[in-house]
Amino acid sequence: MAGSRRTSTLVRRRSAVIRRDRQGLTWTELVQRIESDPCFNIHTADGKYWIDPFTGKKASAAKNNRVAALHHYFQTYPHWQKYPIKSIQELHFWRWVHFLTDHIRREQRLRFFRSDGDWLNPFMGTWHGEVRRVEGRITSMTLHEMAKILAMTVDEDAAQMLPFDTLRGIIRSTYNEDDHHAKPNRVPTAAQMDDAEGSSDAGVDILEAEEAEVADAVEEVEAPEEVAAAPPEEPAQQPQTKVFESAAAPRTKGPDTERAQKVQNHLMGGLPSIPGYSFAVAYHAMTSVSGDFYDIRALDDERMLVCIGDISGHGMQAALAMATALKSLRNVTRVHSDPVDIACALNDDIKDDLLADQFLTMWFGILFVHERRMLTLSCGHHQALVANVEGEHGLRRIPCRGAAIGMSRSDRVRATYQTHEIFLHPGDVLVQYTDGLSEAMDEDEVEFGDLRVQGSLLGNLEAPDLKGILDGMIEDVVSWTGPEQSDDYTLIAMRVADDD
Repeated sequence: MAGSRRTSTLVRRRSAVIRRDRQGLTWTELVQRIESDPCFNIHTADGKYWIDPFTGKKASAAKNNRVAALHHYFQTYPHWQKYPIKSIQELHFWRWVHFLTDHIRREQRLRFFRSDGDWLNPFMGTWHGEVRRVEGRITSMTLHEMAKILAMTVDEDAAQMLPFDTLRGIIRSTYNEDDHHAKPNRVPTAAQMDDAEGSSDAGVDILEAEEAEVADAVEEVEAPEEVAAAPPEEPAQQPQTKVFESAAAPRTKGPDTERAQKVQNHLMGGLPSIPGYSFAVAYHAMTSVSGDFYDIRALDDERMLVCIGDISGHGMQAALAMATALKSLRNVTRVHSDPVDIACALNDDIKDDLLADQFLTMWFGILFVHERRMLTLSCGHHQALVANVEGEHGLRRIPCRGAAIGMSRSDRVRATYQTHEIFLHPGDVLVQYTDGLSEAMDEDEVEFGDLRVQGSLLGNLEAPDLKGILDGMIEDVVSWTGPEQSDDYTLIAMRVADDD
């Protein structure tokens, strides 16, 4: 009878979670967001375009009644029913990407670099070393790195670039004061600057602070046709052609790929054996190698690290970045013990090794084994789940806050990090996963979603072991999507043993 009651409780809870699951917003919620959510009021730096908070694409800004224009826009393009709102940080990044794409060829003040590679931020008058060019040319990667800097340094309102005279003074003072710029240089004259300010074709003669060439690879992003607030096209879905490894015939793998897989498996290693706790992992790459990783290991006699991470992208490029991040994480945790210090040190160590459009989301906890206490921190990752069918709450979601790794320097993102302390109880099952699981889509392009993940966890709690819980959750996702896999996904789980 006790088993039947527990099963009924699981079914009710799982059904309640799934009933609440839906994609996007209702119309009522959307209207409220339009009027109050700052994500719906972001424009490119020149004020000409509005940024769609669901897609990050640009649309012509409403010229009169903004609220009515957005109502009409979203009635025409109902992607708000399916897609989540992007974070405010990501939208500010895209507002600058679109601005730079539109202006980089015409506006010389965006293209000044020193001989040591530093870029002159024309809005703030500061030099930045995080912007990389390819053979001296500005590429799409360069634009993305510029956009990251501008999103962090320039006010949200429409910004103005400094006058050429001011920039000329900054260039001159930099080379007069910095001894390491030993080559002779020609600072542009006032007349040259005046000519340049009045003509997009004028040449500014700078030897050490040169005007960079824009590569042909930088393509113009065309604005969609204007309708009220002119709608961007809906984001194209990537073809889901990859096969879920455990549900179909294995892929044909070359020797290099097999070696890469062995390296990844060796890097992550096995799971520890700790009295009072058990651990499990489900690791599924979209291709033969993955940008996902996990790290579950003892830090000392009292503490354990429980971590999961996800490099943006997939395939070999993401796998290489994943190896760098995991190695760096292990070095950092030898030096630092505070979660915020760990995140900041990791950020500073790997930021320059990531490509311009790469970043790392990561969730980790420091488990104090004997106290059943855990300090958790999220770096751009979603909430972890703690389930216990016999517990007081059934399912707990662990609050999270913090910027993704690699988005900016640590002195700028440290304030976003906030640790959360949780106490674990006998029978608690902690589960965390990468977004390839929750974003898996069915044939109608409806995502599985975080709420279905929660319902799946509750529905599989009675599996005979911890690995069975994760396998059951994956089966639920595969039943939703079919055997095709469109992204890497990884799950980690930890169970607290029952008291004897």
